Amino acid sequence: MKTVGVFEAKAKLSELCEYVRTKGESVLITKRGEPLVYIDPIEKKPNTIAERRAAYITKTERSDQQDSPDFEPAERSKDTPDSGLDI
Repeated sequence: MKTVGVFEAKAKLSELCEYVRTKGESVLITKRGEPLVYIDPIEKKPNTIAERRAAYITKTERSDQQDSPDFEPAERSKDTPDSGLDI
């Protein structure tokens, strides 16, 4: 990770942003040797429907899906009268 002082960062902000964008590396900006802020690259967001779907599935997948289902239908009582509708 590249480290730059705040005064140098102020003078070379455009260059630092281009460095982060092209290299994909973060830059640490310090003030008097103390960490101040990071400039991090933005993650590429999925553009196509297939990419968005794959990202959603990956994000929502759970390893314990088989052990505890998200939804269990309620059991109907045999005492409940039939509505008479044929569905």
